[in-house]
Amino acid sequence: GVELGPTFAPGSSKLGDLVGMLTVFAVMMNSYVCHYNVHALRRALPPPQRFRMRSAVRWSLASACSVYVLAASAGYALFGEDTKDDALDNLSDDRLRQLLPGAAGLATTVKLGYALSLMCTYPAIAWEVREAIVRVVWRGGKGIDQLGWPVSLLMAYAMVGVAFGISIGVPNIWIAFSFTGATVAVIIGFVMPALSALRTAPEQVVTPTITLLLGFVVC
Repeated sequence: GVELGPTFAPGSSKLGDLVGMLTVFAVMMNSYVCHYNVHALRRALPPPQRFRMRSAVRWSLASACSVYVLAASAGYALFGEDTKDDALDNLSDDRLRQLLPGAAGLATTVKLGYALSLMCTYPAIAWEVREAIVRVVWRGGKGIDQLGWPVSLLMAYAMVGVAFGISIGVPNIWIAFSFTGATVAVIIGFVMPALSALRTAPEQVVTPTITLLLGFVVC
């Protein structure tokens, strides 16, 4: 017979597709936790540069989405049903060697591009971490610029050393990803905004709002 509608019975493939689509939406809605430092960087810039940063963020999002869509489309065109959930996992030596003669060079180029992107994003992340450490240790509103470049340089080397030590002690990167996704993402996306709202809320805030904010913190 002709199937007129989707089948969402337990165990059906279409139900699995629906669940997979909902997972993608959940990841997209929580992607802010990976870019928490954008607002702090914008606040630290002089007013004439803030408009340029808004344009830079838009271009960065557009270029990143375009590159990832292109990589995902190319991976699906090459591997079909064997395409992995993470499209970048398709660009490995073993999988590309089956289709392209120069697979090793292409895979190396992808790895170098990923390393370059990490090098470019590290200063923005490190700046916000140093600002947070300075404001916690030196209470009184001091910023990293007021303490001078020796302190900033020392903190940068210390952060790199700590990250290097963790990378040696935890060789599997998925352990770090699981830890940050289960704890840091929740703290940045839910706990800290709720605590900030409670700290700055006026006295006339109604009880349901307070209950909702406390629910975000507890859950």
